[in-house]
Order: sequence, then C-alpha cells, then structure tokens
Amino acid sequence: PADNIGPDGSMRAKFMWWRGPGVRGVLDISGSGLGSSAGSVHGQTAGYGVTGFNASSIYFPGEGCYRVTGTAGGATLSFVTRVRTCSVLDELAPTLRRDYAAFCRNG
Repeated sequence: PADNIGPDGSMRAKFMWWRGPGVRGVLDISGSGLGSSAGSVHGQTAGYGVTGFNASSIYFPGEGCYRVTGTAGGATLSFVTRVRTCSVLDELAPTLRRDYAAFCRNG
C-alpha cells in the first residue's frame, strides 16, 4: 500500500519471527538484492527481548527479489522474497487488504 512506500521509493513490510527453544539473543536482520535488484535491506525491531516472538519492519530499497537473513543467539534463518507494489490494495478498506494480498502475489 502507498502508506508503506517512502518518498525515496523504498518499501516497508512487516515480518514476524519466533526464536525456537534454546535460542536466546537480540534479532539482527540484514539482506541484499538478488539478480537485477540493487541495494541492501535493513530490519528494525524494538522491545521484544531475547526469547520468543519478535515483530519487525523490513525496509527494501525498491521492487525486486531479496534474500533476508535474521540471526539471534547463533541461530540463522534466511528466506527469499519478491517485493512489488500493488495498487489495488490502496482501494480496499484496511480490513480487506489481507484477503486480497494473494491477488498481488499471483497478479
């Protein structure tokens, strides 16, 4: 949605993380573009401690494919995600945006 796009074209998305049993540590998030995607990714977390659930905002420099890596207490999780705008979401009420997110993925 437009409210997640910065003046410089960067995009913010929320991601949820869970530290598994025995994992203790502050979550650090990093990443970079794949293929023709340019720029690095940075994540932001606050106030979640060193165990269990952790929400984050991840900032992408623009549309493209990115590898994102989270590390905490020696554990690492990486995933690849495609980031793109989806103008149809701006037309929907906030409660309906989640239901129609699949439209953008399959677009």
